[in-house]
Amino acid sequence: MNYRKFIDTLNSSLYDSNESYYWIKTVEEKQISFIGFNSAWACENHQDRNNIELGYPQAMEALRRVEDCPNRIVLMRHPLNNWFNENEFSKYKDELMKNCQLFLFGHVHRDLAQKISSLSGRSCICLYANASYTTEPDGFIGFQCIEVNFDKGELSVKVYPYRFNESNRRFVHDRERYETQEGKEYFEITSEKDLKNKKTEKSVTSLTTLTIPQTYKDWIKERCAYMETSRLQTSGDAV
Repeated sequence: MNYRKFIDTLNSSLYDSNESYYWIKTVEEKQISFIGFNSAWACENHQDRNNIELGYPQAMEALRRVEDCPNRIVLMRHPLNNWFNENEFSKYKDELMKNCQLFLFGHVHRDLAQKISSLSGRSCICLYANASYTTEPDGFIGFQCIEVNFDKGELSVKVYPYRFNESNRRFVHDRERYETQEGKEYFEITSEKDLKNKKTEKSVTSLTTLTIPQTYKDWIKERCAYMETSRLQTSGDAV
């Protein structure tokens, strides 16, 4: 599939096999597991919304494999709400939200921060990523750095929004992206403790991702330059 071909160009060893539709990476010293779900494996066209199926077997198998790790972060292309086939997704959506504290999404080309409660009473934090390239009239190029802190069942995340400044061709802190920033470089969002599982709480673990790898910067620069060239050529052909 096209999605897997694209992923293989970035990291050919990410998936366990050609039949895998998810991957897991655990950082033992931080007691954190990352679960990457391929929500695009069954996508076909612009009518995918509300028709996507993540897959009950793969979702439950992934949760089983990380059950010994207290802190879990999920990465998916599509957001939890309003994209999946509810008849299928409802079978395991609450299990995902109950067992994973942080969800990171893309696809919608806009940044958004949400706290969503599961039926179990535990809340998780959902963060949407902005676009690294967009031609949408109301869109802009941007990204977020996050500082994550797991503290005895409670999760707090500091989010640092960045926006591309066209005048000086640089990414700058977006201090006015959210009202709660009040001029600061970041805003903070916190989940609620799950008192029912208090006996299984672990020690404090933190993960900070404020350094942007140069390899990622180079990849974005190369990719955006290619897309911009293609857009200009297309515009020229149209004229």
